[in-house]
Amino acid sequence: MEHEVLRRGREVGGPALRSKTFHERADLLSDLAVRVRSARADLLAACAEDGVAPADAAHDVDAGIAEVRGLANRAKRELPDDVVLVAAETTPLNRGGSLVAQRLSTSPTGVVVHVTALGLPVWSTLRGVGAALLAGAASVVKPSRHTAAATRALVSCLDGVAQVVPDTAVLDLLTPGDTVSFSGSPETARRVRDRLDQVPLLTDTGSLGWAVLGPDVEAGTPAFDRFVARLVADLTGHAGQRPLAARRAMVPAALLDHVVDAVRDALAGVEVGPVARPDRLLRAVKSLRDAAEVVFGDPGRGPVLLRAADPELPEPHTVEAFGPVCTVMPWSSVEHAGSLVSRGDRAITGWAATSDPDLLRALVLAGGRFTQLGHGREAPALDPVLGFLRTGELRADPDAVGAVTGRWVPGGARRTSEVHPLRKYLPELRVGDTAVAGPRVVTAEDVRRFADLTGDHYYLHTDEEAAARNPVYRGIIAHGYLVVSLAAGLFITPEQGPVVANYGMERLRFLAPVRPGDALTVTLTAQRITPRPNAGYGEVRWDVDVANQDGTSVVRYELLTLIADRPAG
Repeated sequence: MEHEVLRRGREVGGPALRSKTFHERADLLSDLAVRVRSARADLLAACAEDGVAPADAAHDVDAGIAEVRGLANRAKRELPDDVVLVAAETTPLNRGGSLVAQRLSTSPTGVVVHVTALGLPVWSTLRGVGAALLAGAASVVKPSRHTAAATRALVSCLDGVAQVVPDTAVLDLLTPGDTVSFSGSPETARRVRDRLDQVPLLTDTGSLGWAVLGPDVEAGTPAFDRFVARLVADLTGHAGQRPLAARRAMVPAALLDHVVDAVRDALAGVEVGPVARPDRLLRAVKSLRDAAEVVFGDPGRGPVLLRAADPELPEPHTVEAFGPVCTVMPWSSVEHAGSLVSRGDRAITGWAATSDPDLLRALVLAGGRFTQLGHGREAPALDPVLGFLRTGELRADPDAVGAVTGRWVPGGARRTSEVHPLRKYLPELRVGDTAVAGPRVVTAEDVRRFADLTGDHYYLHTDEEAAARNPVYRGIIAHGYLVVSLAAGLFITPEQGPVVANYGMERLRFLAPVRPGDALTVTLTAQRITPRPNAGYGEVRWDVDVANQDGTSVVRYELLTLIADRPAG
């Protein structure tokens, strides 16, 4: 069975996905979300078969649907409509620019095997399968035995995108082109790694997530109540086994007992479902008692809240209790809070209830990936997609790099013709199409009139004596935006035509000063062409290089336009 599953993934599913662009894969992911949504009732029933409480099942399924929708939307915004992900810039490798380096990311040639998490099986499976789909890889899912019904029901909705296998025997059949994505304990991750031979392993092995209460929050305020409510949700949702739940809560020392009392009161009478590995949980709580006092609960019957008077003791930061357990501890300064966060080296992520800029900075410097509480659902990250892609570097001449990436690369061949490239409709336009215009002499009167028009009378443009004392420029120079405007006047064609809109500039650099008397020549080159199906136009990115009479580049930027597919009407 495993052989056939892998064969279909490598020879059928994978090639079909790799033939599509990132945007086409995002459309497939959006369709997948619709299919899962239509099967919601069946998924909830399967979760109930696994013993999951109705509220937890609903949260898991809905979070999974939101995850893939968000992932698809973000891919449309941030990934190209291409099969290759190209780094923003090339790097010249020699003085003349005849050899350049370009980093590229492409789809893997094998399958992605997902060993799914115990908590939130629908969300974690959809997150992994969705990321693999965007990366152009077919998925194989090995579910946890505790959530097998929910995972199988989900995979049945993903026909053609994912397949399910009953056990980890599939790991012994993988090749270096495949990838394993694992969520679970570090011990299990080590066993999985030992079975793999040159197969990449991506892991989420932490269950020491964290929460931090900021110095700007006072007891009894709405922000304090939200912090307590989120801790209670982490302790009770999905039997306290959500992968991103906070196991450590760091709070200002003055509020330690306020937080403990509020959480304890909120937990009174709350029941949670059965824990999958109660023996492991009991051992973890026993170890935590060496550093903290149990102030609420019994690991055999419900949530457990601990109070650690000394946050420096190691156990709360190293003992993983994958279940409804949280240790509350004090911090004495924002730097101390950051250091406590960083001690949980297995923490996946965390969340903070604060708007204090010093604390937020300390948490970032501690290496934490976190969400500021009170700002809605966190947008899905593209990190898993990038992790599945294969990244390498191409070193070649600019034309060879351009042939691979479909982009014009500085130093590459340019093509000029009698038809100005801005007079060409999208199907006629080619990467490398170029117009050269100029020269245009910049006069002192140009500079004076631009200063009067804009109100920019900065001394370098208007005061000869003061400008002469400037240690860099030593004289009057033209406004940078005057140069940009003059360049536009040189390459723009005034008649109505293919250009629908000019919607911005990127990577603008003023490379050398322009003085009265300098003659400007502009070179406009089609750098990248991105059709927008069914929109009637496409995006064209242009390289704009403005040079003086000596051939020295003085301004360079990328111009962003929309070009029509055909004449209007």
